[in-house]
Amino acid sequence: MTRLRVSKVSDRKRFSKITDDMEHCYICGRKKNHLHEVFYGASRQASKDWGMVVPLCLSCHQRIHEHQDEDVELKKVAQRIYESEYGHEQFMEVFHKNYL
Repeated sequence: MTRLRVSKVSDRKRFSKITDDMEHCYICGRKKNHLHEVFYGASRQASKDWGMVVPLCLSCHQRIHEHQDEDVELKKVAQRIYESEYGHEQFMEVFHKNYL
């Protein structure tokens, strides 16, 4: 399967296919402090391009980076959402790792 072409999304234009509420923390509902790319590192730009971004408060953002189990759970949610629209093959082509 050939990857759909998307333009490079800038930090200022990040969006989410995971939540419609970009003003409140995806985990606890408090006011957001950061926008978090679910797949970071080498996949950070792909997260921005495909809307795999969630708003997080400072506390939840730190917790996601400190607790691998919570980070993986968020990745599973994102993978399910991505695959429901584009399929597993394309997820693997874009993000290179299966979290389910």
